[in-house]
Amino acid sequence: MTKKAILIHGLGRSALAMRSLATLLRAEGYQVSNLDYPSTRMGIPALVEQYLIPVFSQASDAQQIDVVTHSLGGILFRYYLANHATEDVKSRMGRTVMLAPPNHGSHIPDHLKRWSVARWIMGPAMGQLSSDVDSIPNQLASRETQGFPCDIGVIAGTRSYEPWFWAWMVGPNDGKVSVESARLRGMKDFIQLKVGHTYIMESKVVRRQLLHFFQHGKFNH
Repeated sequence: MTKKAILIHGLGRSALAMRSLATLLRAEGYQVSNLDYPSTRMGIPALVEQYLIPVFSQASDAQQIDVVTHSLGGILFRYYLANHATEDVKSRMGRTVMLAPPNHGSHIPDHLKRWSVARWIMGPAMGQLSSDVDSIPNQLASRETQGFPCDIGVIAGTRSYEPWFWAWMVGPNDGKVSVESARLRGMKDFIQLKVGHTYIMESKVVRRQLLHFFQHGKFNH
């Protein structure tokens, strides 16, 4: 069976952030597309239209499509599923692991979006990741009542290496996304690990759990 893995990095990062995961999945027999997109230059709808739609369209030869997302990448993927995924793609979706996804937004953009310098550096997608009721993650949640065409496993971090954000966070968190925000209605499994947000994909424990989910449809609790 031809298996394709699509990797989607987070805000302010590039495909380099997911390169080691790409190597890991190639060793597991996957054809890998490590998506690179300008996360700080466009809003979420435009990023999906210009970058996610083409990469999923190019997976037409794969019998199974598995996905790994980091942070903003998870919201881009949800937006793609809700608005653009064809029935053909949905029928071939396998399993997805979301790393530290702000599935209900993040408190960090709540504060940073007030500052023009932060908006200039991080771009329009940052403000769209807020925890406001009308933010894109929360708009998507109100539409995802029928579930997803793939099994989704979520890995949330509980260790922060970014003390400058502590005052803005609520509850256990990875420095940028709270554990509660990472949860997603309709997900297949959920696990908390002692890892930070920015380099969660480099953790050996995270990688073992990712592979376990891809192989078994659940994490190794």
